[in-house]
Amino acid sequence: MSAFSRSAAARARRRAGGHFRRVAAGLVFGAGGLGLGAGEALAQDAAPLPAPPPTAPASPLAVAQVNLGAPPLANPDLLPTPLTPAAPAPAPPGPQAWTITPSLNVSETYIDNVLMISAPRDSDVYTSINPSIAIVGDTQRVQATAVYDPSFMIFPGYSGLNQIDENGTAQATITLVPDTLFLNLQGFASTQATPGGSIGPFGYNPAFTEQITSFSIAPYIQHQFGDYGTGKLMYSLSDTNFGMSGLNGVNSYIPPSSQFPSYFNPFNGNLMTNEEQAQFTTGNFLGRLQLQSTADLQQYNGFGMGPDSYQNIYDNEFSYALTHSFALLFGGGWEDINYNMQPDIAIHDAIWDVGFKWKPNADSTIIATYGHKYGLTYPYLDGEYQLTKRTKINATYTEYLDTAPQAIQNNLANSTLLPNGQTTSTATGAPIAVANPFFALEQGLLETKLFNAGLTTAYDRDTFSLTVSHETDYSIATVPGILSYSDRMSYGTLSWTHTISDDLTATSSLTGGPMSFYVAGTPAQTFTTITGSTSLTYTISPTLSALATYTYMEFLGNLPGVSATANMVTIGLTKTFK
Repeated sequence: MSAFSRSAAARARRRAGGHFRRVAAGLVFGAGGLGLGAGEALAQDAAPLPAPPPTAPASPLAVAQVNLGAPPLANPDLLPTPLTPAAPAPAPPGPQAWTITPSLNVSETYIDNVLMISAPRDSDVYTSINPSIAIVGDTQRVQATAVYDPSFMIFPGYSGLNQIDENGTAQATITLVPDTLFLNLQGFASTQATPGGSIGPFGYNPAFTEQITSFSIAPYIQHQFGDYGTGKLMYSLSDTNFGMSGLNGVNSYIPPSSQFPSYFNPFNGNLMTNEEQAQFTTGNFLGRLQLQSTADLQQYNGFGMGPDSYQNIYDNEFSYALTHSFALLFGGGWEDINYNMQPDIAIHDAIWDVGFKWKPNADSTIIATYGHKYGLTYPYLDGEYQLTKRTKINATYTEYLDTAPQAIQNNLANSTLLPNGQTTSTATGAPIAVANPFFALEQGLLETKLFNAGLTTAYDRDTFSLTVSHETDYSIATVPGILSYSDRMSYGTLSWTHTISDDLTATSSLTGGPMSFYVAGTPAQTFTTITGSTSLTYTISPTLSALATYTYMEFLGNLPGVSATANMVTIGLTKTFK
């Protein structure tokens, strides 16, 4: 089998309101989070990102574990050290142990083709209300970060488009018994178009939009046995839900002149994952050699999986430090995987991998391996490299088996949330997406290949970003009675942010790419999306800013009634309460 990975790009937390917020979400690539997009993300790269709060060591839902199951080295500058360090010692509470920052954005948007169809072109002015709250806590017992950013959209002329979108990410590590017992909590909420793409009727129409929520709770015991190593026992419960978006969850409006495939419509689904993990990581007594042995057992319930769907992986991963910045990685073990779907997928074989981890400087980390896992043999890359003082490049490539909710659970488990709302890879620190709004949400088991790459250059007043992403998904097992499909999607984004003055910033971006859908026995459905936007942000006071944005959208397809263009103008105000 070939494999393909599902990833997901971060949804930009813009205050432009409504549809532009969703368009902007596509401009901040993730899925490995490789590119930084316009606006906030670019500004973040121009200045050092805030350091994340201390968190528990990554507790992988093993499908997406870095390095084919080989955990990253804790700190190659201090080799040898445990591959998975002990829980960090909590910092003493400061005068501002908890910081809570609420804000409110209200915007009005004029669009000259509200249904995004070729004809008739009906216009509307809709209102977006976006309250937000950011929480950062750092005490002796609790380290927590949360950003909650819902969106209320009101269309006077088309009430069927009214909707409430839930968006947010939260992570917390709680010390129950110092140095021994911990509790890790994670949550995620987002909306995206079921067939992917950030514009066209998929961009804001709840008839094509999926509401995603995912939560996990993971108590674990961790103890360090002197120089011999660190042991860990963990149980994790993860629950991910897919549901139709819209006001009160109503799947409301499909343009009558359009002929979109029925599998583009949102669906309801739930996946509950139970995970048990035992792990031991050797300490310094082996010198340059380190070993991490892991038994990771997962049981799945829901999302079309029948009884006896599970994934059990037993892995031994070695690291040998050649220098303080370069380590060889190699390992092997056994996997037992079963997806009780149609057809039944059973994999029982050996796993192995070889590769390296290189940390050439404090701002760069590169992990590269080649190995066999999930019944697949493939290369793996996850890297971020500070090319010059101003320029950073990053890239990821991976393949594996998963379902859509598994991908979200795995990405959430392997990410760290920064105080500014950006999720980053626990392994390398590069931006990562929990869910990628560009790519489709399918029902069934997929083989996925994913590639992302990005380049960002920051000057005193200008920041440029280029990102590319490509994903191919093959449907290999289905939910009985549900039509499944394969897809291939590519996107690229070019963006520029210019600081005109201390109070005025301009941002321009261009994004687009093709996407194709394949159902057995039918012709391929192909679409292309193009979005260009430019905006001005003016800081009226330290707590009040204004935004004006123009957006052009073009959507092309090989089905009647789906090709269309639209122009949008948005003005809005954002108030931050301190």
